[in-house]
Amino acid sequence: MDEADVGKLEVGQKARVHIQAWPDKIFDGEVRTVALSHKFSNQGTKYYEAEVLLIDPNEQVFTGMTADVDIAVAEHGEVLIVPSQAVLGRKVDELPVKIRDTLTEQEKRKAFASVVYVYKDGKAAVTPVRIGASNTTQTVIKSGLTAEDKIVVGPYKELETLKHEQRIQDEREVQAKKDAKAKAKTDANEPNDVNAMSDANDAPGKE
Repeated sequence: MDEADVGKLEVGQKARVHIQAWPDKIFDGEVRTVALSHKFSNQGTKYYEAEVLLIDPNEQVFTGMTADVDIAVAEHGEVLIVPSQAVLGRKVDELPVKIRDTLTEQEKRKAFASVVYVYKDGKAAVTPVRIGASNTTQTVIKSGLTAEDKIVVGPYKELETLKHEQRIQDEREVQAKKDAKAKAKTDANEPNDVNAMSDANDAPGKE
């Protein structure tokens, strides 16, 4: 474990182990020991060893196999989460005055504020938020958003250049309009079954 993360570990925490020999299987485990002293890697960085005990693996796991381990260091229930890529840092002094006035005095004294862009009336609205725990994919939002808000996500370079009240489009709405237009065109080109039957019945037959 990296030096910055070892303080989060405790004996008994649940773990999920991914062993390369079984790419489609996840092994359950739990933290058995956490080293009290560090070691140095080949690159000279500090790390701490932790042992994870596999719980009833039902497989013959061999010593020396390569594995990746995810350890649950905390649990969060009944929380609002957004994609981590949607959370940005913006200079407080560069926020619109109306937005800046919604910040607490403590937040106003900071150089940067955590914000997300919310899709409102066809525009991107910069919205300050208080964030909680996060990882590379998800971030907990403590306040500033509701579950009904539409969050703007996309490539980081696009979000970095996005401005408050800049006009944008919801890709799902655009695609829905395209699908509806294509369906309407298809329906208009389809032959009328009733008329086709009438024409067939009116055609002279052979005796």
